[in-house]
Amino acid sequence: MHKKYTETIFVYLEHLQYVQGRMPLTLSSDTLMANCMWEFMVIWNRDPEVTYALEQAVVYLRCVQNAALQHGIVLTFSFIVL
Repeated sequence: MHKKYTETIFVYLEHLQYVQGRMPLTLSSDTLMANCMWEFMVIWNRDPEVTYALEQAVVYLRCVQNAALQHGIVLTFSFIVL
């Protein structure tokens, strides 16, 4: 992964932690990570040449701790892409 994108992900994570601190009951970590992953997948789906978006989606997906949620996201997106 490129250094620029690695630094960017840490900035995003810091911002997400701040938002989560402000709304702890409505924004679980898994929900935030799943939403970020989904947004990067949408970017990649629009333009498959933008491989950093796919890389970032995988990074966010790995941050989702709930295995059932991970599996559901991947299955849902695979049906949309196909």
